[in-house]
Amino acid sequence: MKKVVLASFAKFPEGDSNAVHFLNIGSIFFELGYEVSYVGFGKQELDNQFGKVYSLASKSKSRLINRINSHLNMDSKLLKFLFENFIDADVVIIAACLSKSSLNKLRKFYAKHSPKTQLIISMTEAYTRDEFDNFNYFTKRGFKRNQYLNNDFEDKYYKVICISKYLKQSFDNRGFKTIYLPFIFSKKYIGENNSVPHGKINYLYAGSPDNKDMLLEIIKTFMKLPEDYQNKIEFNIVGVTKDWLSRRDQSLKDIPSFIKFHGRVSRDEVVKFYEAADYSVLLRDESKQFVKAGCPTKIVESLFYGVPPVTNSFGDLSDYLVDSRNSFISNGHSIEEFKDTIIKSINNHDLHEKMKKEALKTAYSCFETNNYIDSMKEFLKDE
Repeated sequence: MKKVVLASFAKFPEGDSNAVHFLNIGSIFFELGYEVSYVGFGKQELDNQFGKVYSLASKSKSRLINRINSHLNMDSKLLKFLFENFIDADVVIIAACLSKSSLNKLRKFYAKHSPKTQLIISMTEAYTRDEFDNFNYFTKRGFKRNQYLNNDFEDKYYKVICISKYLKQSFDNRGFKTIYLPFIFSKKYIGENNSVPHGKINYLYAGSPDNKDMLLEIIKTFMKLPEDYQNKIEFNIVGVTKDWLSRRDQSLKDIPSFIKFHGRVSRDEVVKFYEAADYSVLLRDESKQFVKAGCPTKIVESLFYGVPPVTNSFGDLSDYLVDSRNSFISNGHSIEEFKDTIIKSINNHDLHEKMKKEALKTAYSCFETNNYIDSMKEFLKDE
């Protein structure tokens, strides 16, 4: 049996977006008959429905020591584990997390000891400085590595998985062999939308916003809705607390009761919020470079739960979302434009059941892993 290993700094199996993305890339290889392994820095090791998860995270009882150890020498820990345990892998897929020198070491090792092993980098971001809220040492490190891969990396020994058409075009222009693989899900990974009429229209934001998602503007939009509209809805915010809001804008003190903050919750709890939601919300500045990185996780996951997104058009969204069919699309990212779109979704809630079905249809026709099996086979062929 052929073997593939997917290696990342991601937190398997807690389910941060990078971990979920890698899990579902692995599901393609699972369907192709590969033995699938994941290596990351999560809290535990386990067998999942697609393969085995290995954790390189520190196992100290001290939370502080764990945090420090997990961030120190991550490159060397990852390479050492791969060299000792996966010398015979047929395919090695690396997230865009390693330094230039580590990528060179990885290539030299496999070129010498297992020249038939295919090395692949998974590119999911085109970072810019202004998207980061906290530009600390580790954020800065990731930013610099991403900049190197997007602008200066030229090692054609590697193939590249690109999450967006923008990234694919960039690497195609530099002569890499690439595959366009948006954020995908296996149907084995997704639950069902169980939302039923319950008197209120349920809107959901779930995630870690940083500066990329305009969550502050989204909240202000909901607060600007006329009172009779506010009485018809509930807005659940998962991932941040009211403290986050007060740090961003101290003038926002009297938050209406229909806006509910839930803080960080487990992956299972996030799923429950999606399963109960009527619409998800997301707003980003179309002019920023970082929005070109494909179709966001939040949008894809929302579609898979039959939850039509209320958003504006950016990245690759126009390829997948159609206003009033599987989503409600704002004309821009201003508060007034987004408010008009929220009101439109409330006034046209009679379309919701039909839009749920269209959202699911889009998810399964565009983002389900089985749609990419043939293109992955072609991508893996030797020249």
